[in-house]
Amino acid sequence: VQLLRRKDWGRIEERLKALNSLLQPTELLKTFEPLPKPYSQAFEAIIARGGEGLVLKAKGSRYFIGKRCNEWLKVKGCDTVVMKATSYELNNAGITLTDGKHRVQCSGAQSSAVKATIDKNGFAQCLINMLEETENGMWRQPTFKALCWGGKKW
Repeated sequence: VQLLRRKDWGRIEERLKALNSLLQPTELLKTFEPLPKPYSQAFEAIIARGGEGLVLKAKGSRYFIGKRCNEWLKVKGCDTVVMKATSYELNNAGITLTDGKHRVQCSGAQSSAVKATIDKNGFAQCLINMLEETENGMWRQPTFKALCWGGKKW
């Protein structure tokens, strides 16, 4: 219980030792094992088993509740689809694209080019990265990648 109340969880090696002393491995719970390089092999194996990705943690890294750091990197698999965006809504970050079903945020300088393309042609083809398509056809965590034509990046 004291372990769970800590604000500073210490270095990764200390946390793993404490967790491994408390938990017994099961089919659903596996103990930590360092990954051999190249990490791409481990990543591909996890994706093939239906996993979402990896969290790469630097040796000696620390975890603080509610804070992000550059010592832990989340790497997720994604699919790329072509979206025919037919309209957009302006917002503080740029524009939100829609094809009538999906909504995807497009930010920064690239939003101006996409907006101009939709204004001129009535649509814009955009490459969108997403984690997966859900059973009802929605995209999970869609991210604008690039303006494209014929499925190829401009």
